[in-house]
Amino acid sequence: MENGVENMKKNIWKELKKENNAKALNLEIEDQKYLDKVKSYAINQGVGMTEMEIIRKDLIGMAEEAQKKWRAIRKISGRCKGIYRKPG
Repeated sequence: MENGVENMKKNIWKELKKENNAKALNLEIEDQKYLDKVKSYAINQGVGMTEMEIIRKDLIGMAEEAQKKWRAIRKISGRCKGIYRKPG
């Protein structure tokens, strides 16, 4: 029974890690580096592997949202270029 539970936990970890790795590839390099630093720090502090992947998932989600908002801001500001011209 215990072996089955351990296998299930390992499978959950593997699946989370696979999903996180795929999503992290779409992040800015700076965000990827930050995730690596957080992961290293957390593991050194004794955070478990599955817990670390849950944290990574949350951080990746936050980074994705920030990128979407930044893209939206850039798109809007691109339409308003004339507003920011210096008088002259």
